[in-house]
Amino acid sequence: DAPAEAAMVLDKAAANDPQMVQKVASATWIHISGGKPVVLRNILENSAVWEAVLAAHQAGALLSGSSAGAIIFGEYGFSPRLPFPPNLEDLVFDPLPGFKLLPGIAVGPHFDAAPPEITTQLTGMLPSGATMVGIDEKTGLLGQNGTWVVVGAGRVTLIRGEARTEYPSGATVPLFA
Repeated sequence: DAPAEAAMVLDKAAANDPQMVQKVASATWIHISGGKPVVLRNILENSAVWEAVLAAHQAGALLSGSSAGAIIFGEYGFSPRLPFPPNLEDLVFDPLPGFKLLPGIAVGPHFDAAPPEITTQLTGMLPSGATMVGIDEKTGLLGQNGTWVVVGAGRVTLIRGEARTEYPSGATVPLFA
């Protein structure tokens, strides 16, 4: 068992720092945490650290993301416009291209906490044929060898066009069906 070691990639300079690249390249589990999706994407885009993430994952490292870290894995993403309004229902999102690790997918974290107006806004921004994968808080969607399973306290919701299907913890999700 190796101890966990953080690679604090907080800006573009760190995203190209050889020490950070080495930490990521030798990792067996890489977790991309939350924050502002547009900032996270801009830091990692075309960086040596992101190339190391992809190479490590291709070599077998576990890759996980939470909140903004999960959003950037999709082909399509969203980033809230700042500053945040006083009422969550008034939050406006801008489209944000993802890194396409999940082609045809937009990841919606905190899905159970989002008012219906936000869900409608986000799904309305998706191109035809795209899938919204809504992941509730305290919930994960684990994928291995093409099989995706819901874990945790909540559910995963797939929205494809007008079709909406919810999957409870323990269910297998047909993510790319």
